[in-house]
Amino acid sequence: MALEDDMLQMLEQLESKKKQATTGLLSQLMDWHMPAYIHCMQVSLKSLEASRFLGYNDKEMFFAGLLHDIGKLNVPVEILDKRIDFGEEEYRIIHKHPEEGYAMVKDIFPFEAEVLLRHHKFCSISYPETLPKPVNPNGFDMRQIEQHARLLGVLDYYDSMSRHDGYVYPAGNKMQVIAQERPGMDVIIRRLFDAGILA
Repeated sequence: MALEDDMLQMLEQLESKKKQATTGLLSQLMDWHMPAYIHCMQVSLKSLEASRFLGYNDKEMFFAGLLHDIGKLNVPVEILDKRIDFGEEEYRIIHKHPEEGYAMVKDIFPFEAEVLLRHHKFCSISYPETLPKPVNPNGFDMRQIEQHARLLGVLDYYDSMSRHDGYVYPAGNKMQVIAQERPGMDVIIRRLFDAGILA
């Protein structure tokens, strides 16, 4: 329950404009597609827990996790509900959600926007292919953004696997599957499993 309490406290401590924008976007997502909303909630909690364990900035990771799929507000529900046999156009639409989310939150959470923009960039299927211009307009430390985005990608994939949402995931040991799908994160993934943050 402590993580949920911390989550609520972080939301409450936001300045009025940020709080209003954040709760407004989350309310829209809840109304648009409840599974996507629940997924964002779960990923935000795992982001909080994992970032504290690894020594990342927990506030930045929490809000990046909370809003990482907010761009799915621009994806038709029939595509979000689909599980197999995606067509080329459907893939194109769903692969735009990081860019769509970035556009929605970059003025509210500029660092977190850079992270969520890249949360599928370091995956076995990498997207978006090109980043919006200008890239990193605020001059953030790109190593830190990449580090956060890689962790977010792991937590995003882990929660998707754990929800048994109908997608077909590769068979095998969960830790090894995640490591294959999120290359270069083997050590972090093992640490998270060893600590019981991922199971």
